[in-house]
Parts: sequence; structure tokens; C-alpha cells
Amino acid sequence: MPIKDSVSWNTIISGFFTRGFYNVGFDYFKTIYSSSGSHRFDRGTITTILSACEGSQFSNVNKMIHTLVIIHGYERETTIANALITSYFTSESFHSAKQVFEEINDKNVVTYTAMISGLAQNHHFQDSLKVFVEMPRGFISPNILTYLSTLMACSGLQALSEGCQIHALVSKLGMDSDLHIESALMDMYSKCGSMQESWQIFESARVLDEVSMTVILAGFAQNGCEEESVRVFSRMIKEGIKIDPNTISVILTVFNGDISLAFGVDYLQNRERWELELRKCVMHDRERQELASLEDSAMSFSRRFGTQFSSNNYKIPKDFIQKTLITYVMLHKKSDV
Repeated sequence: MPIKDSVSWNTIISGFFTRGFYNVGFDYFKTIYSSSGSHRFDRGTITTILSACEGSQFSNVNKMIHTLVIIHGYERETTIANALITSYFTSESFHSAKQVFEEINDKNVVTYTAMISGLAQNHHFQDSLKVFVEMPRGFISPNILTYLSTLMACSGLQALSEGCQIHALVSKLGMDSDLHIESALMDMYSKCGSMQESWQIFESARVLDEVSMTVILAGFAQNGCEEESVRVFSRMIKEGIKIDPNTISVILTVFNGDISLAFGVDYLQNRERWELELRKCVMHDRERQELASLEDSAMSFSRRFGTQFSSNNYKIPKDFIQKTLITYVMLHKKSDV
């Protein structure tokens, strides 16, 4: 390419970052930053790097980019500040994210949503709700992502009153029929122990997917409604809803070792592989006791759902067991497996 402008440089950097070749991407960034044609380093370059650097391992990178932002006079750019907030939260640099937020003069809905979401995702639920309340109404209107993040905070706090207020707001704005909002509302009501309201939303939903089905399944189980959970799980099988490792990890967690249909049937067919994989997860006495009851749990679930399973020709992907075990292990922070 005879003439390379900022768009072409940003595109090549983004391409390498997207494919995980961070070293190559940073090499290209160093090239354009240190070259005499420094005009090729622009706002797009900064946001491209920040959007790719997610995770605590990029904490120092984010601080370096923040320094470059200040040096080049971009600190007052709202778009760049929003990207910094999001990137700082993903790298667990909460104080830096808050500092950037407080220094922005021209905040918009993306700014507030990034702050509310970042706080909620990192379990700072009370602070997340506080930021939502402080949004200047009339000047900035919350969007669906704002409400989703706020509902996450309500769920974390089990703040039923505030959750009901959010429900009323999204209903007034006609957002309550959005699939993601419905799932978030069901989760909020379930976490607050209001399963009747959660079930009403579930029953009135025009479209159901694996997320909404898993939310109501977990809600019933967490509130001690085991039979209702079993019926929802049966319904998932009958309607051909995808049952993925996340769904199974919920069942493993809430039933303390009772295994889903797919687990039960596959265990009976591949007992040796099951025990080999599961023993990798058994690091403490409690897990050893769960392993001892695994066969009974698997057979129980197989008997309960066996007919439905076979009649629906439910196929277990080859990597299903492995993915599910990894999900379960991560949920319980067994990082040494």
C-alpha cells in the first residue's frame, strides 16, 4: 500500500488484536507512534487499543494509553474517556475508572452506562445504583443497556423496591418486551425471592431462549422450588431449547450434585471417562462426597428424563462434558484443575 492513513493503520492493529496477536499489534502501534508522520496516531488508534485490552493483565497498558491521552490532549474527548472507563473496569482498576468518570465534563448516556455497568459487574452494586440515581434526567435518557446494568445491581443487592421502580420505568418506555430486559427482570425478581412476578414475566414472554429458560430454572431452584425447576428443565428438552454448559453448571450448583439429563445419560454410557474427568475436579473432602453420590444422581436424572431425552433425539456434543466441567470449575474457582 503506497499511502497508509490512520484508518489503514488502525484496521491492521485491530485485526491483529482481534486474533490475539497482541505483540504484533503493539509493534505496529509503536511504529506509527514513533514515526515522523505522527498524524496517523489518532482517536481511533486509542479506542482500538483500549477496546482490545480487556483483563487485569492489561492494567499497565491501560495506564500507558491514559498517559498518551493526556500528552496528546485527548483527555477531554468523551468517546475516549468512555473507552478508558470500560477498559479500566475490565482490568480491575476501579479507582482509575472512577477518577476518569469524575473528570469528564461532557458526560453522555454511554459514560453513565459504562460506569453503572462496570460497578455492577464488579459487585459494587450500591455504588452502581447511586450513579444511576445521579443521572441528570431530562438531559440524558437511559437506554436498554443502562437499565440492564441497573437491574444487575438490584439483583446483587436483592433490592426489590428499586427493582420494581426500574420495571415500571422500562414498562412505561415500552422496553419491557425486550428479550434481555425480560431475562434481567426475571433474574432480579428471583434473586429477591419474588418468584410469582418472575414466573409472570416468563409466561408472558413472546420469545424464550436458553438464557431466559436458565434464569427461571435457577430462580426456582435457588428459592427451593425443585419440582418447578424440574418442570422447566423438562420443557427445555421438549421445546428443543439448547442446553449448554452454563445451563448444566446452574443445575450442578443448585442441586448439589444432581446431574442433568445429558450428564446422566452420557455418564451411564461413558462411566470411566466421567470418573476420570470428575476426579480432576475433586480437590477437597466435600467434592469427594459429591463424587461418591454422582452415580446415584446421574441414574436418578436419567430415569426421570430418559424417555423425553430419547424421544427428542438430543445429541451431546463431543466437547460438552469438557466445557461443562470447565464452567463448573470456574464458578467454584477451582483454578488449579
